[in-house]
Amino acid sequence: MLLLPLIMTSEALHVSFLGNSFTYFNDLPSCVVSACRAAGVGATAAEHTVGGEALSGHLENERARALLAAPADALVVQDNSVNPGRASEERFEESLRALDDIAERAAHVEHVVVYGSWGHRDGSVYEATRDAYPDFPTMQRRTEEGCEAYVNRLAARRPRGRVSLAPVGDAFRRVYESEAAPLEESSLFYRLYAPDAFHPSKYGTFLAACVIAETLRLPLPDDWKPSDAAALVRRSSLGAR
Repeated sequence: MLLLPLIMTSEALHVSFLGNSFTYFNDLPSCVVSACRAAGVGATAAEHTVGGEALSGHLENERARALLAAPADALVVQDNSVNPGRASEERFEESLRALDDIAERAAHVEHVVVYGSWGHRDGSVYEATRDAYPDFPTMQRRTEEGCEAYVNRLAARRPRGRVSLAPVGDAFRRVYESEAAPLEESSLFYRLYAPDAFHPSKYGTFLAACVIAETLRLPLPDDWKPSDAAALVRRSSLGAR
């Protein structure tokens, strides 16, 4: 399949981010800008982030609505991490309806990207969703399936433009599967997480930025490409980043 480059509305790529702490931890928007520049593309970013917020909650906020209405080449949207996996069918449906609204408000944006988040390191950190998400593999599988449903919903509601999944959680999964003991503190997988076991560490954020930049179809240099996620994390943890 031929991958066409993103058509930019100005000399610099402008990316808007709508999300929560998975976006503002370690300043993901700035990391994506750095990845764009590593690809030889000038970039700027704007964001609206609220800790723990879901897509439906964002739409009640005037600043979030203004971000969606503003000019941008790409929009990255991120839901609360427990919602895509359908731990609560009601909250999942709320997110789908919110995506309908986002598709309408951001109809002018060339490329809408669903930020595919990851399973929590040891299963859900929240007691209310622990049964649904008892471990990383289960939460990651369910989250990925839900994020794919988000992409399909957006694509069905957008008469023009592109919709993509930035499979950050899948990159986390590949690191997990590359190791014999991923839950040991010395593992690369363990290093993807902050001490709270669900937010990203600086290495997790760097991996997320590389995946998002690749989703935007930018010509990343080899040492920024997330195709071998474990090698990318290993290089960054050794000081290459």
